[in-house]
Amino acid sequence: MSPLKNKNGSIHWEDFGTIFYTWSHEGLQNISFSEKQSSTKEDHPALKKFFKAYREGHEAVRDFPLDIQNYTSFQRHVWHIISAIPFGEVRSYQWIADQMGQPAAVRAVGQAVGANPFPIVIPCHRVVNANGELGGFSGGIEWKKKLLAMEGTQVCNFVCKKKPRSILRGLRKGGLGI
Repeated sequence: MSPLKNKNGSIHWEDFGTIFYTWSHEGLQNISFSEKQSSTKEDHPALKKFFKAYREGHEAVRDFPLDIQNYTSFQRHVWHIISAIPFGEVRSYQWIADQMGQPAAVRAVGQAVGANPFPIVIPCHRVVNANGELGGFSGGIEWKKKLLAMEGTQVCNFVCKKKPRSILRGLRKGGLGI
């Protein structure tokens, strides 16, 4: 039996651009973004369903595997914690480090967040700096702003116009809503 080849595909979102993905025999391998529309079409039904639910403003349920075999246990632990951040909320890098029981590992957490090959599916766009600034995002800061706005997220120095101190206090305590 010959091994399955990786499949590449894309999903176009109006007002956003194109989401590219690679699927291996183990599962989803990576996601990347472009402002331009692509002619590549290889729709994966489960991934298409996930992104449709997400785009419609619902907490999308992932019912497909992720190909994480080439990543460290530390990265997988960070991504597991990020996966629990609710739709429409944010948490800080420090909060993630605290959840891991490694409060001094905030920089390593930042590196693991930045190495996330599954943005949106593992919602690293929901991770911000402790001071309320957006931080980075693999798809670029404009994608991060659009994703957070689509979720209705209130983040200081971006969307937040009212009560910025209360939001900052929430981030310092561990995140909004906690």
